[in-house]
Amino acid sequence: MRTNEQLPSDDEPSASETRLRDQIREQLRRRGRVDVTKIGVDVHDSQVLLWGSLASETEREIAVEVARSVAGSENVLNRIHVYGKPITHAR
Repeated sequence: MRTNEQLPSDDEPSASETRLRDQIREQLRRRGRVDVTKIGVDVHDSQVLLWGSLASETEREIAVEVARSVAGSENVLNRIHVYGKPITHAR
């Protein structure tokens, strides 16, 4: 019988999830129009979660566009807030 210490952790991303996250972050850096220090990228089962705060709606849209364009990204959940705008739940 396995103990909890032997079970794989749901918190640890798989190698493919880490690779996809890194590819998205690299593409965002290359684009140069998004402050990647202000957002986070999490991946679970090819589902991408973008979160954080950016200065403009344009930056937010670019971040989503980039995440969707990277191979292996099946769905992007956008939780990026734009400074000065009320927080709403984006779909």
